[in-house]
Amino acid sequence: MRQIVLQAPGEFIERQVPEPSPEPGYALLRMRRVGVCGSDFHAYRGTHPAYTYPRILGHELAGEVLHAPANQNFIKQGDRCAIEPYWACGHCPPCLKGRTNCCDNIRVFGIHIDGGLQGVLSVPVHLLHKSALLDFDQLALVETLGIGAHAVQRSGLKQGESVLVIGAGPIGLAVMQFAQAGGADVVVVEKNKRRREFVASFGVEAIGAAEERTANVVFDATGSAAAMSASLEHVSSTGRLVFVGLTQRTGLFG
Repeated sequence: MRQIVLQAPGEFIERQVPEPSPEPGYALLRMRRVGVCGSDFHAYRGTHPAYTYPRILGHELAGEVLHAPANQNFIKQGDRCAIEPYWACGHCPPCLKGRTNCCDNIRVFGIHIDGGLQGVLSVPVHLLHKSALLDFDQLALVETLGIGAHAVQRSGLKQGESVLVIGAGPIGLAVMQFAQAGGADVVVVEKNKRRREFVASFGVEAIGAAEERTANVVFDATGSAAAMSASLEHVSSTGRLVFVGLTQRTGLFG
């Protein structure tokens, strides 16, 4: 099967390898859609702190089940699935507290281990989310939307609260939509005019700069150290600040 490998920053290669063999507890999926994340661009440039090389990129994934393991009734051949890329160990202190996203030994498809830019991927069954309603394009967006949903959940957002979302990339848009669904009054800050126009199509106010705006909950989805440092100034008294992006910079606040 074909694989596309980021051999080193700025260097992709193509190679042919045998397809993986079935393993107990794992399904084999034909990759049907692979989203290109902003972090993948950073990996290509060598500016993302988490990636190691060589690496097969791809963590926004949708696939079709080719082989389902025996002794389970969850999935079957032909099912369409979104693939949860976060592979937690299950036994470290965060995992035992139910905080698997903070796993001490977490492995992420396409970042720490090889991802979806290949013909067939072997995936533990518990990381599959099948759907008879969503198509492959939609399933590939589940991971991105999940980040927005998790950020809003972690913020403790209450209906009627004001929200400022800084950055209208895919993650910022996901945060915006889940904050809307939670009954918040949402404003988006985005310097790109085309993105502001797209935000407005959702019926959400979009501004070019935060000015003197404050909000009960501020979500920074920029990954920019400068924006992240300034975001604290826009949190109202007793409000909350949620960083949804990340940066290699340290010492954000001084």
